[in-house]
Amino acid sequence: MDEKVLGLQEKLESTKQELEDIKEKHEKKSHEHHVEITALQDKYRAATKEHNDKTEELRREILEANLTADKLRSKLARLEMVHSPDHADMIAERTMRESAMYDNDESTDETTTPKRKKKSRMILPIMMCMIAIGVGIMHNMDLLSLNAMCGPVMPGTTYRDTNASSEAPWWTPAPLKATVFGTVCSSEEKRVRTRMEYTHHSGSGQHKLTLWSVPSSSDGSSSEEAETKTPPTLLWEKRVGNKVSIFSEHIVITDKRGKEEDVPSGSLPWIVL
Repeated sequence: MDEKVLGLQEKLESTKQELEDIKEKHEKKSHEHHVEITALQDKYRAATKEHNDKTEELRREILEANLTADKLRSKLARLEMVHSPDHADMIAERTMRESAMYDNDESTDETTTPKRKKKSRMILPIMMCMIAIGVGIMHNMDLLSLNAMCGPVMPGTTYRDTNASSEAPWWTPAPLKATVFGTVCSSEEKRVRTRMEYTHHSGSGQHKLTLWSVPSSSDGSSSEEAETKTPPTLLWEKRVGNKVSIFSEHIVITDKRGKEEDVPSGSLPWIVL
C-alpha cells in the first residue's frame, strides 16, 4: 500500500513538474510573441506617420499651387479688364471657366453622358449670376477692396458688450488665414496681417481694444505653424468706451457720452492707400 502511495506521489510530482515546464514555455513564447507584435506595431505606426507626413506635404504643395494659379488668373483678368473694360463680362466668364473648380465640369471624357454635359453647361451661368449678385451686395457694403478683404474684422462690425477676437483675412477659415493673406494680400503691397481683440469689462465699463501683428505664410504653412515660427507682436492697445465700429479704412470709438474718436488708417497696418 505504501509503495502504491509513493508511486502516486511520484507521478503527481512528475505531472506538476511537466505542468510547470509547459507553463514556463508558454510564458516564454507569449513574451516573444508580445515583443514581436510590439515591434510590428511600432513599424506600422512609423510607416503610417511617414505616409501621413508625405500626404500632408503633398496636400500643402497642391494647395499652394492652386492658390498661386488662382492668384495669377485674377491678376491677368484684372489687367485685361483695365485695358478692355467693355469686355469685362467675357473676361470674368473665361477666368471662371479656366478656374480649377470647373476643370471637372468641362471634361471631354467620352463616358460623360449628354445629360451630365448639359447640367455642366448650366452650372457656369448660374454661378456667374450668383457671383454678380454677391459682388453687387459686397460692393455696397465696401467689402471688395483689398483694404477691406485683408483686415482682421469684417467692415461694418460693431463691438459693444461681448468679448471678441478675429484675424486677417476675416473671411478665410482659420487654418488657411496665413497662407491666403500671404498669397492675396502681401503680393505687391507691404500689408501686415493682424489680429484684433476686444475685451469687455462689464463692471468697470472700461473696455480694451488690442491689435497684434501676426505672421503670414507663403509656403503653405497653417496659421498655427506660422505663429510657431514667428510669435505675434503687440502693435497697440487702447482703452475704449461703449462701442467700437470697424470700417474698411478706419475705426470709430464711441464713449458713454456719445463722443466719437476716429482711429485713422495710419494706425491700421493692413491698410495701404
